[in-house]
Amino acid sequence: MTNKIASQKANAGAKATSLMERAFTIYYIENPDVKETTRKVMRDRLSSYLTFLTETGDTVKRLTQRGINEFRDYLVYQRESGSRRISNAQINNLCNVVARLVKVIATHTEFSHYNINKVEYQPLKEIKPKNEWKKRRPLTEQEITALLTCRTLTPQEQEYRDLFIMECECGCRISDMPKLFNQTAQKHFNTNGKEVISIDTQKEHIRAYILVTDIMKGYITRYADNGFMYAHPDNTRTFTNKYNRIIRNVARKAGLTGVETFKDANGNIKTVRLCDIISSHFARYTFIRKMLQQGYSADELRRLTGHADTTMINEVYNVHNDDDEANAVFRAHDRVSGTTADNTCEQQQSTALTTYLLHCRDILSWLGEPRENYADIRDPRGLARLIATRYEVPLANMGWDVEAIERLYKDDDTEGYKRLKADIKRLRLNL
Repeated sequence: MTNKIASQKANAGAKATSLMERAFTIYYIENPDVKETTRKVMRDRLSSYLTFLTETGDTVKRLTQRGINEFRDYLVYQRESGSRRISNAQINNLCNVVARLVKVIATHTEFSHYNINKVEYQPLKEIKPKNEWKKRRPLTEQEITALLTCRTLTPQEQEYRDLFIMECECGCRISDMPKLFNQTAQKHFNTNGKEVISIDTQKEHIRAYILVTDIMKGYITRYADNGFMYAHPDNTRTFTNKYNRIIRNVARKAGLTGVETFKDANGNIKTVRLCDIISSHFARYTFIRKMLQQGYSADELRRLTGHADTTMINEVYNVHNDDDEANAVFRAHDRVSGTTADNTCEQQQSTALTTYLLHCRDILSWLGEPRENYADIRDPRGLARLIATRYEVPLANMGWDVEAIERLYKDDDTEGYKRLKADIKRLRLNL
């Protein structure tokens, strides 16, 4: 009891800042071989914690597990409020210094009367947010037109611009572009005047089946006949290193200087110009979005782009920008108010139908339904009936009948689509 009272008296008059400063001194007395540069870094990190103590309460109670968790939350809040740019790795470094010095206080006889215990810090994981559409996003038709009509490009920039437009047309990865000009790396398929090129993708070694458009044919013919003066896509290393840098120059000359705001992998908010971050991956996003809008399913796009499955298509590339979200609000308003006024409403209904078609075609593809049985169905009830028929009994038991599936379209119910897909996936696993 006497020791407890003595500890309470000692804690009542002590400041956490003083104890941490003393612990810092002791740590380096006992570790004389630590480099001076390391000591300076640790000193700077400790200063951040001392500032926290000064702002939130300089008491020994801060030198606890709860206290270090509050310091972590304080740093995260600073980042989210925009007052400080700090990554998870930096937060971990700061908190680890605190934990190390609290351990000195907890184990050193000089501090025994404070009754301080060691603390454990669980590092934050690196943030990898999804749907960063403003970091890598589809280009608009206006932005593509600006690139195509830019008249101030050098011959070198024109070649790289042409390759970028080809990417937007076919969705190839940058590493696979050289194969579009290498006949020995291709296999050709022709039917009814349409052509498909099959190539083995370099990244995943999965075959991609590329539909050759008229725009692509024009570029392939031009450079197959005349060759490249500057780009040289067959020289993979040189070509890849230059590609993004030159495309950014092209975008700058084309006036693509609009501001983009997004979170980086550490959760920091970035605000940059489009021309400073545009890259070959924007072209891949542009292609996939265009094909989704035309009615291609995620499974069909998997073949076109050389993906192993539809996960990347659905979770990464099928992104929604501000226009998409605004249109969803307009559709919701029209549904609730019962108005179907003009062409705008018709366009919104068309967008909702396209979304419904994409989701339902994906589901039918998962169910193994032959594509010819559903590819031309544009009536929501027809698709709903086909899905319900395939798994009539188990789906009905889970609350999914024709009316419930059709209602997804009527309500533009994105979450409902996800539930239906999840239920069907679960059924497939159990069959």
